[in-house]
Amino acid sequence: MKRLKAPLAYAFIGILALSACQPTPTTLDPTPTASSPPQATPTPQASTSAEPIPISTPAPTPEPIATPTPIPTAEPTPTPVPTATDISIPSASPTSTPTPSATPEATTGTITVDVFDDNTNLVSAAQVTVKSAADDSFSETTFTNEGGHFILKDLPLNTTLNIKATAPGYTTRERLLAVSVFTPEKTLEFKGDDAISNRPEVIEVKQGNAINTAYQPLEMSFSEGLDRESFERSFALQLDTTSSTNFKVGTPTPVGTSIGGNQNNVVFDIQQFNVEWDTSKTVRLTPQFGWPQTSRDDYRIVLNYRKNGDPKGGGIKDSGGTSARESFISSSSGGDTDTATTTESGPFRVGNQYKAFWRLRINTSPTPIKLDRVSVTKSPQDILTLDFDNDLSFTLPNGASVVGGAGGQASNAPAATGGVSATDAAQNYVMNCGGPNLVWPAGTVAIYATQRQVQIIVPAGTDLLPAGTECNLTVNGILDPRGERISGTSFSVRIP
Repeated sequence: MKRLKAPLAYAFIGILALSACQPTPTTLDPTPTASSPPQATPTPQASTSAEPIPISTPAPTPEPIATPTPIPTAEPTPTPVPTATDISIPSASPTSTPTPSATPEATTGTITVDVFDDNTNLVSAAQVTVKSAADDSFSETTFTNEGGHFILKDLPLNTTLNIKATAPGYTTRERLLAVSVFTPEKTLEFKGDDAISNRPEVIEVKQGNAINTAYQPLEMSFSEGLDRESFERSFALQLDTTSSTNFKVGTPTPVGTSIGGNQNNVVFDIQQFNVEWDTSKTVRLTPQFGWPQTSRDDYRIVLNYRKNGDPKGGGIKDSGGTSARESFISSSSGGDTDTATTTESGPFRVGNQYKAFWRLRINTSPTPIKLDRVSVTKSPQDILTLDFDNDLSFTLPNGASVVGGAGGQASNAPAATGGVSATDAAQNYVMNCGGPNLVWPAGTVAIYATQRQVQIIVPAGTDLLPAGTECNLTVNGILDPRGERISGTSFSVRIP
């Protein structure tokens, strides 16, 4: 405080001096402006004469000025911060917005379907249907056809769809497809192996690939109605091997690579089967004499068998006369004998490929044929008649006779065959009437009276069997046509 008193005193004396020398106030205004420029700021405040203390307080004055300065500075600083935050939030919003905005589109999909025939032509008259593969939650059959391009709209997304294509007189093809939110639009082609075809083809063999019982039926279904005669002339069963496998049934050994078919390549043709047609699209085959028995069990069905001189065989046809694909097999090697490529085509549809034949495994243990009854007549000569419960003989397509005990072994033959004499066959039956076994007189024969009946005929004038006696007939190991030993081989017989 002491340091402030001197300046105040000098200021007071100055004021008195000025007031004595310059009494006129009009000259006072310019004078302070010119004589005291450093105090230009305090001068207007000095005119109040009571404010010297605020004048000497310039230091506090900058403080209020500095105070507003940081306030605007602080305002811009927070401003960019929220601005950046606001920018990032909308930026994320547009990114996620397409997903919700696409949701209406993502609930349905569109598939364009092109249907081709065997010759890669679009089929504008095709019919396309679609349904859910897992259930019946979706099913539709009406679509827009634009020049052979079928537009399937409003399809459910993320669902596996079963799509079928067909046309009148054509096969039906099926494919699976799904559309998703990522690919709501797709194109599907029924082309190549998936093309619809107007050729008849096998679409199912109902017993699968195996035959397990001697008389098990085999059912075949086709893509369209067949000309039945063409099927029955073209069907055959072959052994699927090139080896000379021994057939128990006595049938000729087929050539495994031959599907063109001649009589000597055939194990069985339609003559050996009972044929039943459910419709012209489904046929059931039951073997008349049981499925063949060999030391192997791999067979195949062919539908292009042709008997010699038969112009109508050699391939199935539909009811309109259109032929199935021609059977074809070829094998090739790229120079390495360990690797070979086999190419085939034909009337059998397996998966999405055409096959020349249908593989079939026959692994049966048939019930042996049984001797059912024995009767005797005495006039005009002794004749024993033996009745069996199934056929003992049949004829192959090549004219060969298949009989019980086939193979030329006289001890196995029920009756005379091409390789066994009737006299030798008679020795397979033994009669005993209470003493030593009877000896058949010279000229006694065993012949087939029917396919299920054998007669043992004793020469006329020989009274071999005493009337009114009880005899016993024993069969010594004869075999049926499938190579099985005939059962029920001992019978009690009363001589009339």
